[in-house]
Amino acid sequence: MSSTLQDAPQAGRPDADGTVEQDIRFAAPAAVLLATGQPVQDEAFLPVLLAEAARFGLGHVVAVLPAGQPHAALDAMATARGVTLHIRETTAAPRSLGALRAALPVVTDGFLLLDGAGVAESNLLALPLHAGEAPAALVMRPGPTAGWAGAAWMRAGLAASLGADEMPLHQALPPLLASGQARGLEASGRWLDPATTHALPPRPAAFLDRDGVLIVDDHYPHDPAKVQWIPGAWQAVRRLNEAGYFVFVVTNQAGVGRGYYTEATVRHLHRWMAAEMAQAGAHIDAFEYCPHHPEADVAAYRRSCHRRKPGPGMILDLMAHWPVERAGSFMIGDRSTDVAAAAAAGLPGHLFPSDDLDRMTTIILSASNFSGV
Repeated sequence: MSSTLQDAPQAGRPDADGTVEQDIRFAAPAAVLLATGQPVQDEAFLPVLLAEAARFGLGHVVAVLPAGQPHAALDAMATARGVTLHIRETTAAPRSLGALRAALPVVTDGFLLLDGAGVAESNLLALPLHAGEAPAALVMRPGPTAGWAGAAWMRAGLAASLGADEMPLHQALPPLLASGQARGLEASGRWLDPATTHALPPRPAAFLDRDGVLIVDDHYPHDPAKVQWIPGAWQAVRRLNEAGYFVFVVTNQAGVGRGYYTEATVRHLHRWMAAEMAQAGAHIDAFEYCPHHPEADVAAYRRSCHRRKPGPGMILDLMAHWPVERAGSFMIGDRSTDVAAAAAAGLPGHLFPSDDLDRMTTIILSASNFSGV
């Protein structure tokens, strides 16, 4: 488990040609997972919630468990995801204010809360933005089953000042809406039920080229200080997040092979991009890059690589390691090689004219019948 989140990708998986998949994470608020006190259910479902938190870049997770409850699967998932996991044992009633308060000594002022009794999928990074000046934001179920939907963002001071320790959270939190201490965000995603959800649910994916799609291609961009974002880039990624898509970046980085910069430089830029997008409530699930080129100046990178577009390797590797649904998945790129890579992976590819990524994404999504988050 990593304690230096800014520098630690998720456990890298070497490809057959030596390339290592990169899933870049960045420092972010903690996620608090509340157990239900049902050991078998918690052991199966809490790792799902940890995986969901890690997907949003929340690399610091606190799990509140009844004393003595097993958590081997949770430990294993934390290791696999490169997450720093704190186990807090408590004698307080499960899913109560007392259980929540057991996490407060090890969280930052603003933290995300996920309920082991079930959670409606939502864009977790959007919750603190939705809260605005309020000290909390709650995901709420609409319609006849109205109520707290198992996910929230709140400030530690508010959590410490609520009612008696024995009060259940599902009773303590909704009144915050009426008092103005919380803002509600309607849940539109799927319900993750601990009785039936034992892994991240499959969903379609948007594969995005980087240079010319997310950032301006000004000849091997690599310095964050000189990066220019494509109009609508952040909005497009957040739109995809909230439509329930995985979002992946797949980028050829021949500048490494040509000796213009190093792989560490690429990873640094990706960390910076992730942190910048997080401020707008947008996130990339994984960044993939290929540093190889058949005519690379650096001998170590001089090879024909199936991961280099128009080869489909980066896309296929992602689809092998994430629960990606082919139906509804697509690629957006600014070159014919991007479209060719998508076709080789069996996906539709869209050529982007580099004007407004959000507008193009809206058009693509309007033609999709996927109803996710």
